[in-house]
Parts: sequence; structure tokens; C-alpha cells
Amino acid sequence: YPDLFSGVKELSEGIADIEVKSSGAQPSSVKSKPGKKKTGDPQVTIALSTKKGKKSATIVTGAHLFSVNLADLAKLCKKRYSCGANVSKDAAQVDTVEIQGDRRREIADVLASEMNVPKPSIFIYEDKKTKVRAFP
Repeated sequence: YPDLFSGVKELSEGIADIEVKSSGAQPSSVKSKPGKKKTGDPQVTIALSTKKGKKSATIVTGAHLFSVNLADLAKLCKKRYSCGANVSKDAAQVDTVEIQGDRRREIADVLASEMNVPKPSIFIYEDKKTKVRAFP
């Protein structure tokens, strides 16, 4: 089999001389796999969740992405609004703050003014599917 190996040797020498040039494409231009979510800018979402009967709770998700101490946020809401508030994990194992009552607009103001979260990053769910900016 010496004839086979001589052809491979010539081929490998030719490959070693080839230069690889970059096409200038950015890594972000590579298409993501289906089913994978794109990572975008961090967002704080404020939604209303209904409990038994007429009870409702405001759910704040994503505040930890802006270095907000969730325990401090819950404590501030307890004092300011005289309601129950706690830090818990949701179904996706993400830390959230639950505040009793419908306090969506008030929490958006607190996050922007006292917790230094940028206003364009705060979103409110008006109903289960309609997501709007808190500060248009």
C-alpha cells in the first residue's frame, strides 16, 4: 500500500500551505438553534397574578439583573405600602418579589427612582399577554 500513503502525504503538505482568511462575520450573525431564546437586554417585568377569589399579587421578575437586592426591595414595599411582600422562586427557579395587591405602577416608580434601574428596562404586563413600557 505505499502508493496510497504517498498521495496522502502530498495532500497533507498542500493543506499546510493554505492560509485561512476571516470573512469578517461576527459571531452574533450565526443563526441560533430553533427553540433557543435570544439573549437580549436585561429587563424587569412587573405582572399581576390573581390568587384565590379577588386576591391579587404583584410579581417583580428580573430586578436581580440590575444588582437590586430583592430583600431590600421587599422590605421597602412592606413599609411604604403596608402590605405583605416576600422573595420567592418562580417555576423557572428565578428569584422574584411578590407584593400583595395591585402595585404595578408604584413598583415601577420605586425601581426607577430608588433602585437605579434604567427606565427603558422596566416593563409592565397590563394583562397576561400585553407587555408595555412602564415609562413611555
